Amino acid sequence: MQGNVDDFNALTQRTRQVADDLAALGRSLSGAGALGIGGAGLVRAHLAANGRVTDVDIDATQFDPGDLHGLGEAIAEAVNAALDALTAQRAEQISHVTGGMAEILDTIRAARATRPE
Repeated sequence: MQGNVDDFNALTQRTRQVADDLAALGRSLSGAGALGIGGAGLVRAHLAANGRVTDVDIDATQFDPGDLHGLGEAIAEAVNAALDALTAQRAEQISHVTGGMAEILDTIRAARATRPE
């Protein structure tokens, strides 16, 4: 019987940890931003956590005023790179939390499988 109590206490503690991780994830996602670079450094795009473009920097030393199409491509490349970076950050943070949830579910399944009918 003591083993079941210990298992339950460990599961409860792990569940609290996952809840704390979820809260931290929410705070982290609301504050994280991303940077993308395009045109071999010609353009730098900054995104807020919500995916909105907050700033675009163009390196005037590399800018060719006669190549507006190239500038447009570099801006698109920088924004897309920043979006990719933001998506990767979120996926990494979320996988940490969901891994904890999977661990809890595995513990519950194992306990159910070993309990007598």
